[in-house]
Amino acid sequence: MGTWCGPCVAEMPKLNSFYEHLKTDKLKSDKIGFMSIACNDAADKVKNFLAKNNYIIPVLMSDGQVEKT
Repeated sequence: MGTWCGPCVAEMPKLNSFYEHLKTDKLKSDKIGFMSIACNDAADKVKNFLAKNNYIIPVLMSDGQVEKT
């Protein structure tokens, strides 16, 4: 995920909705974990993007190794 990435931004509503569904489905929430990783982005931009759009999906900040691998 990247706030600068058009396809990433476009898919976020569906990913967030999927995450919300998983959280409320007790049969699946115990078996499935879900998160995204922000690459080549600043933590404050990601945090503001999530807040502005009311996204609750967990986002980890890359340490730069995800992009390299």
